[in-house]
Amino acid sequence: IGDEEVKEGILKLLGSKYLMPYIYKGKNSLYKVVDQRHSPEWTYYVDHDMSRYKGSRDYVSKLTKEKINEFIEHFTYLFRDISKSVMKIKLINLGDCKEVLLGIFDYYIKKLGKGEEINNLISIDIYIYGDKSIINSFEEIAFYNSINDIKKHFNVNLSVDNYSEEDVLNLFRDKVKFYKKDKMSDLYEYSHLTLYQMDKDVNITSSSMDDIKTGVALNGLIAGVPSIYLEDTYRTGFGSKFMATTKNELLNISMKFNSLTKSIGTGDPFNDNLSVTTSISENNSSFLNKIYKTSHWVTFIDPKVDLNFFKDDENSNDLLIIHYSDQYTTSSGYDAITVTRKSEQYKFIIEEFLNSKDIKVEEDTIPNLINYFNAINGDWLLRLISSKSQFPREKLSILSAIKISLAYFYHPNIIWIPISLEEILRVSGGAGLKQAGGLFTVKKLTGDTGSYSDDLLLVGIENKNNKIKVYFYPVEVKIGDNNESVIKKAIIQANKTRDLIEEYLTESENDSQKFTKLMYRNFMIQLAIVSAQKMKLYHIWDEQNWDDIINSDIRSILLNDNYEISNDLDEFIGRGAVISFKKGTYYNGNLGKEGNITILNLSEQEGYNNIVMDLEEMKEKYIRGESDFVIQEMLINKYLDNTIGIQNMDKNVILDTNVMLNKTKDYD
Repeated sequence: IGDEEVKEGILKLLGSKYLMPYIYKGKNSLYKVVDQRHSPEWTYYVDHDMSRYKGSRDYVSKLTKEKINEFIEHFTYLFRDISKSVMKIKLINLGDCKEVLLGIFDYYIKKLGKGEEINNLISIDIYIYGDKSIINSFEEIAFYNSINDIKKHFNVNLSVDNYSEEDVLNLFRDKVKFYKKDKMSDLYEYSHLTLYQMDKDVNITSSSMDDIKTGVALNGLIAGVPSIYLEDTYRTGFGSKFMATTKNELLNISMKFNSLTKSIGTGDPFNDNLSVTTSISENNSSFLNKIYKTSHWVTFIDPKVDLNFFKDDENSNDLLIIHYSDQYTTSSGYDAITVTRKSEQYKFIIEEFLNSKDIKVEEDTIPNLINYFNAINGDWLLRLISSKSQFPREKLSILSAIKISLAYFYHPNIIWIPISLEEILRVSGGAGLKQAGGLFTVKKLTGDTGSYSDDLLLVGIENKNNKIKVYFYPVEVKIGDNNESVIKKAIIQANKTRDLIEEYLTESENDSQKFTKLMYRNFMIQLAIVSAQKMKLYHIWDEQNWDDIINSDIRSILLNDNYEISNDLDEFIGRGAVISFKKGTYYNGNLGKEGNITILNLSEQEGYNNIVMDLEEMKEKYIRGESDFVIQEMLINKYLDNTIGIQNMDKNVILDTNVMLNKTKDYD
């Protein structure tokens, strides 16, 4: 782009397909956009009701591989003799299942590439529930004898060191069995994992674009299709709510085309505020219950609903949202949501840990902690079962540190959003996290994992003199003996993380990576907005007005890069913080700054006690001077020159979007 060489991973995020997600071919014949790799400058549409293309999103293959790997890692006791074990997977409404087939190949190839013996890999049974008239890819691959034909038709890579392509194909044919099943059956086969795409009660309708939060960012350079709850249904389509007030030609044309498409398909008069949407009603509980009862994990692919769909279901009080992904694509919705009814084991481990620390467990204690896990990092919850005894202590102490940091660094004019750095950076090692496929990873940015914080990042958002400022503030958490060398290492980690963020997000005048940094900033801001949404959803600190970020004009400012990354707070609270829960300490306090990193020292027991404390009570206790912390050292008493605040933001600030239009005009 210009003179800048842009990496393939970033280029894949660009495209126009979700600027017009639906078209009509004649009246009442709706077509939807589909992913395809071979013609990136073209947009492909297929009949909305064509079963073959359900589950055809590109990321499904990666998702399949990761879910197989995660399940086996988390439940090793189910597969002790891996070569004789069978993993059972249900596929529901996934069309020709091609992406799942590719994901299984990827799983086997990755294992072989890491040195696994070909005879020591797990077998997989696939149960396919869908349109029986479709020839699925598991059937289709059996028709081919030529390896070259298979590679060409399925676009599959069979290359791996020490084994021939024929070895890999024979492995697949030996280990993978599939069975076509009747979707209308009263009882489904039991499976460890179910991959499901909703198609029941999907209706075609229209909605006001003003009612649907936009999936567009950077004035149209990036687009996704969000789903919102509207009039008792979840609606998916093109929206303009919180879109930049000053729109470029691309966005103006997109809005007009979506309205025109609606008129062509329905025959209704043209209305430039209406767009085509699909809707899914909530009346699907009996079918979902059938899936939940016969599955350990259920992963909803491209769900077209949000987390409220599962959390607010009165009939599913025992349903636990254990993981979700919003990193495979750029849309403001979720790519996949994994739930389970087998939730007692997670609750038991947390309760057992709290009891071991003499912490009183009330009726709502465990659900509240699970909400914290889901709001910050759902993967931690998954790993509670499979990890060593130190893991629950470390991750529960991070939940305690979140409360302490939000209370200690509280300022009425700044909204701090906590994000798991492990989610952002995808640091390899540590607690067994091996994912390295995210856009913003230490390995991708620097070539090695290095010594970086893998705990927390606080993203602060402030309106100062009608300009939005964003602060990135890493927090490293330590619990245990915490001798001098441990604290010094934590200081280095926090500083390196801050260096990394500044290096890859902030621009210099003659920067050769301006476009790449623009994309990284957008990635981080989208994560911050999604995290704020989850804080609200899971009732994490209801007294904080998360709507100031997620349901206001500030959302548009952030998504269109019309803000400043600031270090104004560094003189007051340093470049980051270390929160140390030290064994043998009985006094809590701010030890000052070392290496420009604030060090908060607390007792180990305080780390456990705060797990169950109310965050608002902690904050009030801190700012009233009723804790061991010196209130004169707290941000609320040191940073006094802001008199506007997010809550009192001048509406005119949203009009100043010409800056962003100038930034992106070269990329239109």
